[in-house]
This record gives sequence, C-alpha cells and structure tokens, in this order.
Amino acid sequence: SLATNQLIGPIPDTFGNLFNLRSLWLSNNRLSGELPASLGNLVNLRSFAFWWNNITGPLPDTFRNLVALEVLDVGGNQLTGAPFAPIVGLSALKHMLLLGNNFSGPIPSELSQLPRLELLALSGNQFSGSIPGTLGGLTNLREIYLGENQLFGSLPDELCQLTNLTLL
Repeated sequence: SLATNQLIGPIPDTFGNLFNLRSLWLSNNRLSGELPASLGNLVNLRSFAFWWNNITGPLPDTFRNLVALEVLDVGGNQLTGAPFAPIVGLSALKHMLLLGNNFSGPIPSELSQLPRLELLALSGNQFSGSIPGTLGGLTNLREIYLGENQLFGSLPDELCQLTNLTLL
C-alpha cells in the first residue's frame, strides 16, 4: 500500500507492467493527472483504491480488462464523464465507490450485469435521470448511496426485492 502519504504527480504508466499485482492502494495522496490506460493490463488486480487524490478525466476504457476486480474505490477525485462502460462487464465486482467526483449521465440499467455487487456508492456526482428498476435484480446489494446527484422520478418498486439491503 502507498496510501496516506504525500505522493504527488501522475500515476506512472509503467504501473501497468505489474502484472501479478493483486491490490493497488494509492489513496489519500496528492496524485494528479489522468489514469493511465496501461492499468488495464493488471488483469489479476482484485482491489484498486485511489480515493482522495486529484485524478482527472474519465475512467480508461481498458478498465474493462480488470476481470478479477472486486473493489473499485475512486471517490474524492475530479473524475469526469460517464464511468459505467468500462465497469459493467466486471462480474467479480463487489464494491463500486465512485462518490465525490464529477461523473455525469444516467445510471444505466446494465449495472444489473454485476451480480456480486454489495456496495454501490455514487453520491456527490452529477448523475441524472431516474433510478433504474433493474437495480432490484442485484440481490447481494447491502448498501446504496445515490444522494447529492440530479436524480428524479419515482422510486422503483423493484428496490423492495433487495432483501439484503441495510442502507438506502
């Protein structure tokens, strides 16, 4: 872990050469710049946390290659765009923490393709539109954080199918 230091500058592109890496914790530093696309080479990565930095730009499309990823915690950065395209195919994902960024767009119904998801934290962004009823199919969900966005419409009845839910 390299978390909680005073590290500055961008994440080196060469981190993508650490093929056997299982966890990469860079949280609570002063890292900046965009995430290098080479991080998509870390196919054995199970946990990636870089919350509370100054990372900008979108999540790289190469994140779709992180098929073993169980925890993605990118909160408290300045990430932008619609983050879900590189994430929705990561079927091992259990914890998705995207809170406190500048992500935008709708919350897609394709999140239902994450059957192991237990924690969905999207608060403090600019997500808009309605809450998709397909979230009700994520039966392992225990916590959902959707506050401080631009969501509207009615609450989907399907959320009541989430019998493991402890926080909404």
